[in-house]
Amino acid sequence: MNNLTKIVSKMFNDDQVKFLTNRSNKVAKWCNDTFIKSYRLKFACGTSGYIELLKQKYPLPFLRTLTRKLKNLKFRSGLINKIFYFLHIKVLQFENETDKDCILVIKLYIIILVYDNSTKEMLSHVNLSNHNGEANQVLVFLIAGLSSRQKQIIA
Repeated sequence: MNNLTKIVSKMFNDDQVKFLTNRSNKVAKWCNDTFIKSYRLKFACGTSGYIELLKQKYPLPFLRTLTRKLKNLKFRSGLINKIFYFLHIKVLQFENETDKDCILVIKLYIIILVYDNSTKEMLSHVNLSNHNGEANQVLVFLIAGLSSRQKQIIA
């Protein structure tokens, strides 16, 4: 391994190094560490900033790839504790104190029973300790910015 490869390997994951050295600019499969890094970058600099990184030829998955990966995530009921770490990163990027002003929005959504081909199961069954059956509503808690167009589901 030459000196340049060692330096690049400290900054990028193996799949990112392979992307940089591959002429076709395609990766068979991005690793989870690269996805996590990509979500952090997208969250910190926004969609337009992430697109600019892609234009600058940073070895990152395309936005469509990130979206497809998110579709396969499983979400459980309750507070999404990990999201507060990403919110902290986002808040550190705010230039104005007023960007930190936000409200808690509680919204009730009506849902229907849907079959998920990827998991081969129905998606509105409830598995709570005091209730088992089909849900027809979901209560969503989200934080919304008052002076900026920021929204984030937290529960």
